[in-house]
Parts: sequence; structure tokens; C-alpha cells
Amino acid sequence: MSRRVWRLPLLVLLPLLVVAAIAVQGDEVEPAPPPTDRVTPVALGADADGSTWYCAAGSATGVVSGDGAGTGEQVVVIANLSDRAVGGLFTVVPSEGASASEPIEVPAHTRIEVRASAIVVAPWASVVVELDGGEVAVEHALEGPGGRSVSPCASQPSPTWYFPAGTTRAGTTMLLALFNPFPGEASVDLSFETEDGTRTPQQFQGLVVPGGRVTVVDVSAVVTLRAQIATTVTARNGRIIAEQVLVSDGTDGSAVGLTSVLGAPAPALDWVFPELGPAAEGRTSTMAVLNPGDADAEVEVQVLLDDPAVNGTVEPFVLTVGPTSYGVVDLYADGRLPEGVGGWVMVRSTNGVPIVAERLDGGTEEADRPGLVAMVGAPVQAGRWIVPAASASSVEATGLVVVNPSGSRDVTVTVRADAGGTTQDLPGATSIVVPAGSRVVVPLGPEAVDLEGLSLMVEADGPVVVSRWFVLDGDLAESLGVPVVDTVSALLDLVRPEAFLPEAPVSEDVPVDAPLIDPAIVPPEPSATSATSTTEG
Repeated sequence: MSRRVWRLPLLVLLPLLVVAAIAVQGDEVEPAPPPTDRVTPVALGADADGSTWYCAAGSATGVVSGDGAGTGEQVVVIANLSDRAVGGLFTVVPSEGASASEPIEVPAHTRIEVRASAIVVAPWASVVVELDGGEVAVEHALEGPGGRSVSPCASQPSPTWYFPAGTTRAGTTMLLALFNPFPGEASVDLSFETEDGTRTPQQFQGLVVPGGRVTVVDVSAVVTLRAQIATTVTARNGRIIAEQVLVSDGTDGSAVGLTSVLGAPAPALDWVFPELGPAAEGRTSTMAVLNPGDADAEVEVQVLLDDPAVNGTVEPFVLTVGPTSYGVVDLYADGRLPEGVGGWVMVRSTNGVPIVAERLDGGTEEADRPGLVAMVGAPVQAGRWIVPAASASSVEATGLVVVNPSGSRDVTVTVRADAGGTTQDLPGATSIVVPAGSRVVVPLGPEAVDLEGLSLMVEADGPVVVSRWFVLDGDLAESLGVPVVDTVSALLDLVRPEAFLPEAPVSEDVPVDAPLIDPAIVPPEPSATSATSTTEG
């Protein structure tokens, strides 16, 4: 793939190039899918002149627990995996009061962490990180009374953002941070799909987000006591960054924890989730699928188990999601997943209608790993991924997950560790072969986690999808890595579960060209309800 150099001088964002290509099928005219660097955060290549990152959600009170603590104190992690030092400007934009900026420098092969409240103290604050180089990725960590969370920041604003998985059930607070980094004001509409239909509260229509300001909306105070909420954020004018924050206290045995998630700026046909842990006492995992279009979406949610030769394959969950509606699959509910076996998940639109998929995992206080994790899937694959924060304070365990979604080729992966200005191959993680349609979990042992300021570069000879998980103070946190833009491609050549089925033996007494099943004896079609989850909306 040819390299592309994006030139982003400080304080100037390149206009998004939208290709107005169309695919014509008979009398139907369908828009082409958005560019792969439009649907997810991406790191620019090492030869880029500059890059800009936006972290929308986080409090900046300077207090993590007790009196005066905010929802989630924001710490921004900046990882420079290039061979040269990168300088720039770190700007904190508060919900009230004046913005403030400080110059920063990130040495080569080093990560730095900046606490927003060290620059501005406010109930909420967004952050803009402007850098004069590429091969840099930015994410942020939130820590508050409800728990801890780690998630990527945005690499560009968008006029639309989608959050398929949300809830305002008892004991859960659902917040939306709307950040406008530009001088002009933006007017924003919020729409919520719930089990009772569409909600468009008047106070959330034409909501004004002033220029250079973050506005935080408490959805749970208006759209109350809903088990499932799918949210669409649409800017009538301008572009913004939107991030969702969920905090749950475990009421009525529900999950407990804090999680933040950047929305999806555009729908796509396929979404990959590298990590699905085994079903366990006190843990839940649901997949929410939002269809923002105007035609039905036929969707498959396919769990691909680890070591399918031993554990077998799983019948996909099948659902029809109506226009501007959502569907939900409870991955553990019907017992089709074997106990003690993990895997990865692929969500596909089988009829060409773009969708957005988000997984919401939870653990109660009784679970071995409490915590709340919301993750929008990866709509792309890439040959290089950056994991900005591969270690953290109070980490009990951490691991790297690499998925090879291809159905036709194995991929070889090497993991490089960068810390304190030095770079080295991660012990035990060089030339890892990830078979077609499979994943590899790389536990990061003490020799890696003890490296102060550890970041990872995952390099493969074919496209993969990468995520990382932590156990932090007993809570589970998880997020995708950040793909490097000049290695990014759409999710193509995806594996099918039948690829893992053994070939049926052919009896020596039957001619090779004879049918294995008498065509006069045709088994009945399987019941649709046996593979179909409940569709809401």
C-alpha cells in the first residue's frame, strides 16, 4: 500500500475528503462506504508533518475519590513510537472558565501522561493535543469513585456519532460529552432508541455547543430507567467529538464500574471485537447493533471460539434490525457458548445495509473481575497498530489480543516494546503466527509491565485487529489499539465459521460424483427462532 502524507499544521484540521462514488445495482443507487480513515481513530505515519487528537470526556477537579471528586479524573496518554522527538501544544477546554494551553515534547519511543487538572480545574474538561509529527497515538484514562476506564481519543471531529449500547437502568448514570473544538458554535440534535420507541427530548434538539467548549448532558436524568438506549448525535452545523460515559453502582445486582467510549462517526458493514471472555458467574456480555439507515439490516453476530478444532463452532445469532432501530444479543444467555472458552466476535450486515455495533460487558461485585466495559468494534483492519498505554499503576494483569479475521491466510506478528526512549522486541512475542480466522492472546508478564511508560507497536505481514485489556484495582478495562493509517484497509476476506468444520468423509463404496444426501430426503429448515435474538426498537 502506498504511503500517504497528511499535512496538518498546528491549529488547522484538514478538511475531510469525501469521495462521492456510487454503486449502481439495477435501479438502486447506494452510497459508497466512507473512507477507512473516517470510521475510527487512526495514527498518521511517521513522515506526517503533524497530527491532532481530541479527548472529549473527563473531569478535572484534581480529586479522584471522596469529597470534591469528579466522575472520572482525566489523564491523557501520548505515545510517540517514531524515531524523532515530537513537540506540540496541549490545550484543556473546560466546561466553565477559560481554556489554557501548555507546550509539550514527547521524546522518541516514549510516552508521557498529562493530567487535565494540572492545567485547568473544572467539573468537566476536554483536551486537544496538537503535535508536529506522526506515528503518535493518544488515549485517555478516567478514574473516579465508580472505577477506571481507558479508551482512545478521536483523531478527527465528525457531524455524526453513534452509540448503540447505553442504559439508564436503576443505579446507572449515562452522560454524553459533546466537545466543539472550533470557534463557531455547533447546533446538535440527540435521538434515543429505547425499548419503548424513539425519544427526542425537546431540550436535546438544537442543543447549542458554544465554540471552544464542552457540554456534558445527563441523559439518565431525562430518558429515565431504560434497560437499553441507542443514541445518535447529529450536528446540524459544524463538527464535534462525542463520548459516552456510564457509571453503575451495582443496584439490583447489576454490573458495577465506570466506562467511557468514543462513538462511531459512521456506520460500516462489518465490525470486529477481539476479546470475548468465557461466561462466568456475575458476568454479562451483550452486543447492541444500531441501524441508522432507512432499510432493514440483516445481521449476523458470530462468536469464533478459541481452538475451534477442540471447542467447535457456534451457531451465529441472527437478527433483523429495522430502520433507525436497534437489536440486542445477550451472548451468554442461551447457553450456546461452551463454559470456560473465550473467543472473538464478528458482527456483519449480510444485506449491504451499514450498521454500528457496540459491546457492553459487565461484572457484578460477586464476579471474579467486576467492572464495566463499553467498546465500539473495529470497522477496519491494519498491518500496524499502536497500543499507547500497555502498563498502568495498580495493574494486576494485562494482555494483548491480536485477531486475524482473514479466511484465507495466516499472519505473522511481532510486538515491539517502547519505553523510556528505547525500543526492543517484546520477549516471547516475536514471529507469532496467528492462523486464519483465529486470535492470539499475549499475556504481558512482569518483565513488560514493569517497564515504566510502556507502549507497544504491533506489526504484522497481513491485516489484523488489536485490543488490550487490563485488570486495574480489581476492575476490568479494555479498548482497541490505534491503527496506523497507511496500513489500514476495510474488513475484507472475512472468515466464515464453516471453514473450521471437518470435511465429511467419503465412503469408498460411494462413487466420488454421487450425492452424499439423497435429494429426495431433504431435512427441514432450522427454526428461525433457534438462531434469532430478540430485536428491540
